[in-house]
Amino acid sequence: MQLGDAPTVNYQPLHDIQDVRSIVQGPSALELLMLVETPSGSTEARTLHLGDGAFSKALEWYPHNIDTLTYDRARDLLVLGTGNTVRVVHQARQEVVGTFEPAERGTLHPAGEWIALEHQGEPISVFYQQTWESLSPRELEREKRKAADYA
Repeated sequence: MQLGDAPTVNYQPLHDIQDVRSIVQGPSALELLMLVETPSGSTEARTLHLGDGAFSKALEWYPHNIDTLTYDRARDLLVLGTGNTVRVVHQARQEVVGTFEPAERGTLHPAGEWIALEHQGEPISVFYQQTWESLSPRELEREKRKAADYA
């Protein structure tokens, strides 16, 4: 972060938190929006003002727990994940403008055309995307040749 003409390192103590889960630039250039874990294990959105060091709760109007948080400053849109639901929220209007399920985390496309959503599907092997038993004999031979090439 740069304040004025010179790069600045700004050390701020963050009290009453266990861990920082995510940090994004907030609505102003001097604000950071954070998702933090409290000592009780719950998560909260907090704002850190880089000018005066004020560290306060954010999004107190939002009625749901927040597990994941991303923010699109240009459009003032938050993408908040709670359990298996992601909500896109216009921060200034305090209004949910979209809800997506099943999803755990979302990120808006820079031009605002798309939203990328993450969710947990069935476990997939990194090495073999399907079991060999489900392949036809021809497909099985092809996969064995590919595996031999990488061995």
